[in-house]
Amino acid sequence: MSDLSRLLYVSRPRIDVTDQDEIGRLMSQCAVNNRRRAITGLLAMNRSAFVQLLEGPHAALQALSTRLAADRRHSDFKILAFKRAAARVFPAWSMALPSTASQAASPLADYDTLAASSSDVVLKQISAYQAHLELSQPSAEERLRA
Repeated sequence: MSDLSRLLYVSRPRIDVTDQDEIGRLMSQCAVNNRRRAITGLLAMNRSAFVQLLEGPHAALQALSTRLAADRRHSDFKILAFKRAAARVFPAWSMALPSTASQAASPLADYDTLAASSSDVVLKQISAYQAHLELSQPSAEERLRA
């Protein structure tokens, strides 16, 4: 059995998600750390929610989820899914993130809606978000079905 796992979580941002400098620092730090730990993924956000789909070695994701739960840049950390995976959805992305201009018009639901949703519903939200941003990879939903 593969050691590859997938972690999907939602949280409330405590930082200004429209501040490109702050988000840029966050993403740079995440990209470096994720590459070192063989973690890939996508961070979707709006003013009320972070939604992140992460993939990598099970132990690395377990340790990361503990760090994320304690991270002061967000609150109300809720794991929606944490399970083994056959293949990566985002194999080339240490961390994908759209521009803040694109985030403003995001179709991503608010935190309360996402936190109360099933992981399948949230994956559809991420796929819609990805399509809205015109990212070059196939949607998360298409990749998960493959």
